[in-house]
Amino acid sequence: MKRGERWIGPGGFGGILEPGGAVQGFAAGYFLWDLTASMVHLDVLGWGSLAHAVSALLVTSLGFISTPFLNIHWFCDKMKMTGSKLQLVNGVALLATFFCGRVLWGNYQSLNIYSDVWKSMSASEETVLSLGKGGITNASKLPVWLVFVYLGSNTILNFLNLYWFAKMVQALMKRFQPPSSSKHVQKGNVEKNMGGHID
Repeated sequence: MKRGERWIGPGGFGGILEPGGAVQGFAAGYFLWDLTASMVHLDVLGWGSLAHAVSALLVTSLGFISTPFLNIHWFCDKMKMTGSKLQLVNGVALLATFFCGRVLWGNYQSLNIYSDVWKSMSASEETVLSLGKGGITNASKLPVWLVFVYLGSNTILNFLNLYWFAKMVQALMKRFQPPSSSKHVQKGNVEKNMGGHID
């Protein structure tokens, strides 16, 4: 595989772009290091630092909680364990974590963001200025271009998560279809092509 190239596992699963994987890895590594440092040096950094480290790691990991299961699924295929009980259990865990982490939680958080942006965009100048007096400096309405870029990107990603989830369900179901149904279809196709009956 060439540097920066996308790989796709069997059944349509998988894939990560190398730069995206690197960013994800650096972020996870940093937050894990931050958590470790906050625990080891709790007496110096304090409970606030530990709370921040735990929260940042959990929030960052939530969207990627399905990734280990995706990797196990891919390895099952490479180890010729396609269709095994391990792959089935792992596939169910992959679907559950992806659905809960990206589809449910992701859309819930998006709705909260859409609501906050709407409140900001529809707030009067007096409301925005009064917020500034309450300790928020340089308070102003959000720039329209930023709203379109951020909410547009967020909406596209939510639809992609739904699309990927549907593809994952489809691939998992295809992988674990009973063999008798595929033989029946093959036998029917042979009969049709041969123009006769096969016992």
